[in-house]
Amino acid sequence: MKKLKNWFVSFDTIKGGATGLINSVDYIFDDNHDNHKKDGHEIVAYDGIKNSHKVLKNILQIQQSKDIEVKLARKGGRTASYGKNLLVSFPPEIKLTDSEYKQISNKLIYELINFISVNNDLKYTDEQIKYIQRNFILSSLHRQDKTRNDHLNFVIGNVFLDLNNDKKLKRVDLGKKMYSQFLKNMTNKVLLNYGQNYLDYQIKSQRKARNRKNKLPHTINKLNEVIDDSLQEMKQLQQLFKEMEFLQEYSQKLKKRIDNYLNRMATALEEDDTEKFNKNQLLVEKSYNKLESLVSEEHKEKLSKFEELKKSLELKRKSQSTLYPAPTKD
Repeated sequence: MKKLKNWFVSFDTIKGGATGLINSVDYIFDDNHDNHKKDGHEIVAYDGIKNSHKVLKNILQIQQSKDIEVKLARKGGRTASYGKNLLVSFPPEIKLTDSEYKQISNKLIYELINFISVNNDLKYTDEQIKYIQRNFILSSLHRQDKTRNDHLNFVIGNVFLDLNNDKKLKRVDLGKKMYSQFLKNMTNKVLLNYGQNYLDYQIKSQRKARNRKNKLPHTINKLNEVIDDSLQEMKQLQQLFKEMEFLQEYSQKLKKRIDNYLNRMATALEEDDTEKFNKNQLLVEKSYNKLESLVSEEHKEKLSKFEELKKSLELKRKSQSTLYPAPTKD
Protein backbone atom coordinates (compact mmCIF):
# COMPACT_ATOMS: atom_id res chain seq x y z
CA MET A 1 0.00 0.00 0.00
CA LYS A 2 1.29 3.45 -0.95
CA LYS A 3 -0.04 5.72 1.76
CA LEU A 4 -0.41 9.47 1.65
CA LYS A 5 -0.86 11.39 4.87
CA ASN A 6 -4.44 12.50 4.21
CA TRP A 7 -5.47 10.51 1.18
CA PHE A 8 -3.99 7.25 0.10
CA VAL A 9 -3.76 4.88 -2.84
CA SER A 10 -3.72 1.13 -2.26
CA PHE A 11 -3.12 -1.41 -5.01
CA ASP A 12 -3.64 -4.88 -3.55
CA THR A 13 -3.43 -8.29 -5.21
CA ILE A 14 -6.66 -10.24 -5.72
CA LYS A 15 -6.12 -13.70 -4.26
CA GLY A 16 -8.13 -16.88 -4.71
CA GLY A 17 -8.46 -16.96 -8.49
CA ALA A 18 -11.98 -16.63 -9.92
CA THR A 19 -13.56 -16.77 -6.46
CA GLY A 20 -11.41 -13.89 -5.24
CA LEU A 21 -12.21 -11.83 -8.32
CA ILE A 22 -15.97 -12.35 -7.96
CA ASN A 23 -15.81 -11.50 -4.25
CA SER A 24 -13.88 -8.31 -4.98
CA VAL A 25 -16.43 -7.17 -7.53
CA ASP A 26 -19.38 -8.02 -5.28
CA TYR A 27 -17.79 -6.08 -2.42
CA ILE A 28 -17.45 -2.76 -4.26
CA PHE A 29 -21.15 -2.87 -5.25
CA ASP A 30 -22.66 -4.41 -2.10
CA ASP A 31 -24.78 -1.95 -0.08
CA ASN A 32 -25.55 -4.65 2.49
CA HIS A 33 -21.96 -5.51 3.43
CA ASP A 34 -21.23 -4.83 7.11
CA ASN A 35 -18.58 -2.26 6.16
CA HIS A 36 -21.17 -0.33 4.15
CA LYS A 37 -24.03 -0.17 6.66
CA LYS A 38 -22.74 2.92 8.46
CA ASP A 39 -24.95 6.01 8.45
CA GLY A 40 -24.17 8.24 5.50
CA HIS A 41 -22.55 5.48 3.40
CA GLU A 42 -23.71 5.40 -0.20
CA ILE A 43 -22.43 3.36 -3.17
CA VAL A 44 -22.61 4.95 -6.61
CA ALA A 45 -22.25 2.43 -9.46
CA TYR A 46 -21.48 4.68 -12.40
CA ASP A 47 -22.01 2.08 -15.12
CA GLY A 48 -24.86 0.23 -13.45
CA ILE A 49 -25.00 -3.21 -11.85
CA LYS A 50 -26.14 -4.88 -15.08
CA ASN A 51 -23.12 -3.61 -17.01
CA SER A 52 -20.78 -4.53 -14.14
CA HIS A 53 -21.93 -8.15 -14.48
CA LYS A 54 -21.03 -8.08 -18.17
CA VAL A 55 -17.58 -6.59 -17.46
CA LEU A 56 -16.96 -9.19 -14.74
CA LYS A 57 -17.59 -11.97 -17.26
CA ASN A 58 -15.19 -10.29 -19.71
CA ILE A 59 -12.42 -10.19 -17.09
CA LEU A 60 -13.06 -13.80 -16.05
CA GLN A 61 -13.00 -14.99 -19.63
CA ILE A 62 -9.57 -13.55 -20.53
CA GLN A 63 -8.07 -14.47 -17.13
CA GLN A 64 -9.18 -18.09 -17.37
CA SER A 65 -8.26 -18.31 -21.05
CA LYS A 66 -4.74 -17.14 -20.23
CA ASP A 67 -4.48 -19.71 -17.43
CA ILE A 68 -5.45 -22.51 -19.82
CA GLU A 69 -3.01 -21.23 -22.43
CA VAL A 70 -0.14 -21.18 -19.92
CA LYS A 71 -0.96 -24.64 -18.53
CA LEU A 72 -1.06 -26.16 -22.03
CA ALA A 73 2.26 -24.59 -22.93
CA ARG A 74 3.96 -25.57 -19.70
CA LYS A 75 1.97 -28.74 -19.05
CA GLY A 76 0.96 -27.47 -15.64
CA GLY A 77 1.92 -24.63 -13.37
CA ARG A 78 0.57 -22.38 -10.65
CA THR A 79 -2.45 -20.20 -11.41
CA ALA A 80 -1.52 -16.53 -11.42
CA SER A 81 -3.36 -13.73 -9.62
CA TYR A 82 -6.54 -12.48 -11.26
CA GLY A 83 -5.60 -8.83 -10.90
CA LYS A 84 -5.63 -5.95 -8.47
CA ASN A 85 -8.00 -4.04 -6.20
CA LEU A 86 -7.31 -0.31 -6.47
CA LEU A 87 -8.59 2.03 -3.75
CA VAL A 88 -8.21 5.81 -3.92
CA SER A 89 -9.33 7.47 -0.69
CA PHE A 90 -9.74 11.21 -0.07
CA PRO A 91 -9.52 13.29 3.14
CA PRO A 92 -12.91 13.89 4.87
CA GLU A 93 -12.85 17.58 3.89
CA ILE A 94 -12.82 16.70 0.19
CA LYS A 95 -16.45 16.32 -0.85
CA LEU A 96 -16.93 16.47 -4.62
CA THR A 97 -19.97 15.84 -6.80
CA ASP A 98 -20.67 12.43 -8.32
CA SER A 99 -19.77 13.89 -11.70
CA GLU A 100 -16.41 15.21 -10.44
CA TYR A 101 -15.55 11.86 -8.84
CA LYS A 102 -16.47 10.17 -12.12
CA GLN A 103 -14.11 12.50 -14.02
CA ILE A 104 -11.30 11.64 -11.58
CA SER A 105 -12.08 7.92 -11.93
CA ASN A 106 -12.03 8.08 -15.74
CA LYS A 107 -8.80 10.09 -15.82
CA LEU A 108 -6.96 7.77 -13.42
CA ILE A 109 -7.92 4.60 -15.28
CA TYR A 110 -7.28 6.10 -18.71
CA GLU A 111 -3.78 7.15 -17.66
CA LEU A 112 -3.11 3.80 -15.97
CA ILE A 113 -4.09 1.80 -19.09
CA ASN A 114 -1.93 4.07 -21.21
CA PHE A 115 0.97 3.57 -18.77
CA ILE A 116 0.49 -0.21 -18.94
CA SER A 117 0.37 -0.03 -22.74
CA VAL A 118 3.61 1.94 -22.99
CA ASN A 119 5.49 -0.32 -20.56
CA ASN A 120 4.29 -3.56 -22.17
CA ASP A 121 4.58 -2.57 -25.83
CA LEU A 122 0.81 -2.81 -26.45
CA LYS A 123 0.75 0.48 -28.39
CA TYR A 124 -2.89 1.26 -27.63
CA THR A 125 -4.53 4.11 -29.48
CA ASP A 126 -6.86 6.51 -27.69
CA GLU A 127 -9.90 4.52 -28.82
CA GLN A 128 -8.31 1.22 -27.74
CA ILE A 129 -7.60 2.61 -24.27
CA LYS A 130 -11.27 3.61 -23.95
CA TYR A 131 -12.32 0.17 -25.22
CA ILE A 132 -10.30 -1.57 -22.48
CA GLN A 133 -11.64 0.89 -19.93
CA ARG A 134 -15.29 0.23 -20.87
CA ASN A 135 -15.05 -3.55 -21.12
CA PHE A 136 -12.41 -4.73 -18.65
CA ILE A 137 -12.32 -2.30 -15.71
CA LEU A 138 -14.90 -2.05 -12.90
CA SER A 139 -15.32 0.90 -10.56
CA SER A 140 -17.63 2.42 -7.99
CA LEU A 141 -17.75 5.45 -5.70
CA HIS A 142 -18.28 5.00 -1.97
CA ARG A 143 -19.61 8.20 -0.41
CA GLN A 144 -19.46 8.65 3.37
CA ASP A 145 -20.49 11.30 5.90
CA LYS A 146 -18.45 14.45 6.46
CA THR A 147 -16.24 12.82 9.13
CA ARG A 148 -15.08 9.93 6.92
CA ASN A 149 -13.29 9.46 3.62
CA ASP A 150 -15.04 9.22 0.28
CA HIS A 151 -13.21 6.68 -1.88
CA LEU A 152 -13.11 5.18 -5.36
CA ASN A 153 -12.86 1.40 -5.82
CA PHE A 154 -11.57 -0.35 -8.92
CA VAL A 155 -11.09 -3.97 -10.01
CA ILE A 156 -8.41 -4.38 -12.66
CA GLY A 157 -7.45 -7.71 -14.25
CA ASN A 158 -3.83 -8.48 -15.01
CA VAL A 159 -4.48 -9.93 -18.48
CA PHE A 160 -4.80 -7.45 -21.36
CA LEU A 161 -5.76 -7.89 -25.01
CA ASP A 162 -3.01 -7.09 -27.48
CA LEU A 163 -5.44 -5.30 -29.82
CA ASN A 164 -2.73 -4.68 -32.37
CA ASN A 165 -1.63 -8.31 -32.55
CA ASP A 166 -4.67 -10.53 -33.21
CA LYS A 167 -6.05 -9.87 -29.70
CA LYS A 168 -3.46 -12.13 -28.14
CA LEU A 169 -3.59 -12.35 -24.34
CA LYS A 170 -0.79 -10.59 -22.49
CA ARG A 171 -0.34 -10.98 -18.75
CA VAL A 172 0.97 -7.84 -17.08
CA ASP A 173 2.85 -7.89 -13.79
CA LEU A 174 0.88 -5.19 -11.96
CA GLY A 175 2.79 -6.02 -8.80
CA LYS A 176 5.75 -3.99 -9.98
CA LYS A 177 6.43 -0.96 -7.83
CA MET A 178 6.26 1.38 -10.80
CA TYR A 179 2.49 0.84 -11.17
CA SER A 180 1.57 1.77 -7.61
CA GLN A 181 4.03 4.69 -7.72
CA PHE A 182 2.47 5.89 -10.96
CA LEU A 183 -1.01 5.77 -9.43
CA LYS A 184 0.08 7.76 -6.39
CA ASN A 185 1.67 10.47 -8.51
CA MET A 186 -1.24 10.55 -10.96
CA THR A 187 -3.76 10.90 -8.11
CA ASN A 188 -1.92 13.99 -6.89
CA LYS A 189 -1.76 15.41 -10.42
CA VAL A 190 -5.46 14.84 -11.15
CA LEU A 191 -6.60 16.37 -7.86
CA LEU A 192 -4.72 19.59 -8.63
CA ASN A 193 -7.47 20.27 -11.18
CA TYR A 194 -9.96 20.35 -8.28
CA GLY A 195 -7.94 22.70 -6.10
CA GLN A 196 -6.52 19.88 -3.97
CA ASN A 197 -2.75 19.86 -3.49
CA TYR A 198 -1.23 16.96 -1.60
CA LEU A 199 1.65 19.15 -0.48
CA ASP A 200 -0.81 21.32 1.47
CA TYR A 201 -2.05 18.24 3.31
CA GLN A 202 1.49 17.03 3.89
CA ILE A 203 2.46 20.36 5.47
CA LYS A 204 -0.68 20.45 7.62
CA SER A 205 -0.19 16.86 8.74
CA GLN A 206 3.49 17.45 9.59
CA ARG A 207 2.66 20.53 11.66
CA LYS A 208 -0.08 18.68 13.49
CA ALA A 209 2.30 15.80 14.27
CA ARG A 210 5.00 18.24 15.35
CA ASN A 211 2.60 20.04 17.70
CA ARG A 212 1.68 16.72 19.29
CA LYS A 213 5.38 15.92 19.77
CA ASN A 214 6.07 19.37 21.24
CA LYS A 215 3.28 18.95 23.77
CA LEU A 216 4.60 15.62 24.94
CA PRO A 217 7.75 16.86 26.80
CA HIS A 218 5.66 19.56 28.50
CA THR A 219 3.13 16.98 29.63
CA ILE A 220 5.89 14.65 30.88
CA ASN A 221 7.53 17.48 32.82
CA LYS A 222 4.20 18.44 34.38
CA LEU A 223 3.56 14.86 35.43
CA ASN A 224 7.07 14.58 36.88
CA GLU A 225 6.42 17.72 38.93
CA VAL A 226 3.20 16.23 40.27
CA ILE A 227 4.99 12.99 41.14
CA ASP A 228 7.80 14.87 42.93
CA ASP A 229 5.28 16.90 44.93
CA SER A 230 3.38 13.79 45.88
CA LEU A 231 6.55 12.00 46.98
CA GLN A 232 7.46 14.93 49.22
CA GLU A 233 4.02 14.93 50.79
CA MET A 234 4.18 11.19 51.36
CA LYS A 235 7.48 11.64 53.17
CA GLN A 236 5.84 14.28 55.35
CA LEU A 237 3.01 11.89 56.13
CA GLN A 238 5.42 9.14 57.07
CA GLN A 239 7.23 11.51 59.44
CA LEU A 240 3.96 12.59 61.02
CA PHE A 241 2.92 8.98 61.58
CA LYS A 242 6.17 8.39 63.45
CA GLU A 243 5.58 11.49 65.59
CA MET A 244 2.04 10.36 66.35
CA GLU A 245 3.03 7.05 67.92
CA PHE A 246 1.97 8.62 71.23
CA LEU A 247 -1.62 7.83 70.22
CA GLN A 248 -0.99 4.14 70.85
CA GLU A 249 -0.61 4.86 74.58
CA TYR A 250 -4.02 6.51 74.79
CA SER A 251 -5.71 4.04 72.50
CA GLN A 252 -4.58 1.11 74.67
CA LYS A 253 -6.15 2.79 77.72
CA LEU A 254 -9.48 3.12 75.93
CA LYS A 255 -9.48 -0.21 74.11
CA LYS A 256 -10.42 -2.34 77.10
CA ARG A 257 -13.19 0.03 78.14
CA ILE A 258 -14.63 0.21 74.62
CA ASP A 259 -14.51 -3.59 74.26
CA ASN A 260 -16.64 -3.87 77.41
CA TYR A 261 -19.22 -1.45 76.01
CA LEU A 262 -19.35 -3.35 72.71
CA ASN A 263 -19.87 -6.66 74.52
CA ARG A 264 -22.74 -5.09 76.48
CA MET A 265 -24.28 -3.85 73.23
CA ALA A 266 -24.14 -7.41 71.84
CA THR A 267 -25.83 -8.74 74.99
CA ALA A 268 -28.50 -6.02 74.74
CA LEU A 269 -29.30 -7.17 71.22
CA GLU A 270 -29.77 -10.76 72.41
CA GLU A 271 -31.98 -9.54 75.27
CA ASP A 272 -33.85 -7.15 72.99
CA ASP A 273 -33.00 -4.37 75.49
CA THR A 274 -33.07 -1.17 73.44
CA GLU A 275 -32.35 1.10 76.39
CA LYS A 276 -29.23 -0.86 77.38
CA PHE A 277 -28.02 -0.90 73.77
CA ASN A 278 -28.42 2.87 73.32
CA LYS A 279 -26.73 3.60 76.65
CA ASN A 280 -23.60 1.59 75.81
CA GLN A 281 -23.49 2.96 72.29
CA LEU A 282 -23.37 6.46 73.78
CA LEU A 283 -20.54 5.36 76.09
CA VAL A 284 -18.57 4.06 73.09
CA GLU A 285 -18.91 7.41 71.34
CA LYS A 286 -17.85 9.28 74.46
CA SER A 287 -14.82 7.05 74.82
CA TYR A 288 -13.71 7.79 71.26
CA ASN A 289 -14.23 11.50 71.82
CA LYS A 290 -12.25 11.33 75.04
CA LEU A 291 -9.15 10.62 73.00
CA GLU A 292 -9.00 14.27 71.97
CA SER A 293 -9.18 15.50 75.57
CA LEU A 294 -6.24 13.26 76.51
CA VAL A 295 -3.96 14.74 73.86
CA SER A 296 -1.64 17.54 74.97
CA GLU A 297 -1.39 20.86 73.13
CA GLU A 298 1.88 19.76 71.51
CA HIS A 299 0.27 16.63 70.15
CA LYS A 300 -2.84 18.52 69.03
CA GLU A 301 -0.58 20.61 66.78
CA LYS A 302 0.66 17.39 65.14
CA LEU A 303 -2.91 16.24 64.63
CA SER A 304 -3.67 19.58 63.02
CA LYS A 305 -0.75 19.18 60.62
CA PHE A 306 -1.97 15.72 59.75
CA GLU A 307 -5.46 17.04 58.90
CA GLU A 308 -4.04 19.85 56.76
CA LEU A 309 -1.80 17.50 54.82
CA LYS A 310 -4.65 15.08 54.31
CA LYS A 311 -6.88 17.85 52.91
CA SER A 312 -4.06 19.02 50.63
CA LEU A 313 -3.64 15.54 49.17
CA GLU A 314 -7.38 15.20 48.64
CA LEU A 315 -7.63 18.54 46.81
CA LYS A 316 -4.63 17.66 44.65
CA ARG A 317 -6.13 14.28 43.79
CA LYS A 318 -9.36 15.93 42.63
CA SER A 319 -7.55 18.54 40.53
CA GLN A 320 -5.37 15.86 38.90
CA SER A 321 -8.38 13.76 37.99
CA THR A 322 -9.78 16.83 36.19
CA LEU A 323 -6.54 17.61 34.36
CA TYR A 324 -5.84 13.97 33.45
CA PRO A 325 -9.25 12.30 33.17
CA ALA A 326 -9.48 8.55 32.72
CA PRO A 327 -9.91 7.46 29.10
CA THR A 328 -13.43 6.73 27.94
CA LYS A 329 -14.77 4.58 25.16
CA ASP A 330 -15.88 6.44 22.04
